[in-house]
Amino acid sequence: MTLPLSEPEMQRGIIEQARWLGFRVHHDRPAQTSRGWRTPIEGDAGFPDLVLALDGYVLAWELKTRRGKVSDEQAAWGEAMTGRNGVAVVEYGVIRPDQYDDALAALDRIAHAMRR
Repeated sequence: MTLPLSEPEMQRGIIEQARWLGFRVHHDRPAQTSRGWRTPIEGDAGFPDLVLALDGYVLAWELKTRRGKVSDEQAAWGEAMTGRNGVAVVEYGVIRPDQYDDALAALDRIAHAMRR
């Protein structure tokens, strides 16, 4: 039987284990502002809580308590990441100024191919 865990407890345990196993770990931490807790980002809201990567295997995990609900934005990220067939494709690259046009063309090509 698993004890009830809070999101921060799960997060700490998962990050600790992932690092111990050699995963690269990414988590955006919120900061308290005069308007409450905020996570400054540029992009669409709802990005997964954790992104873990090891030897080409990438995990994007949203952490929720037993009763926690996935927001529409979080669900949209999940759908965008797994696509119609439930499989994610991760492509890593370094884009430099002389490759900017190629990067834009790749985005266009992928978007059109996925909408067929």
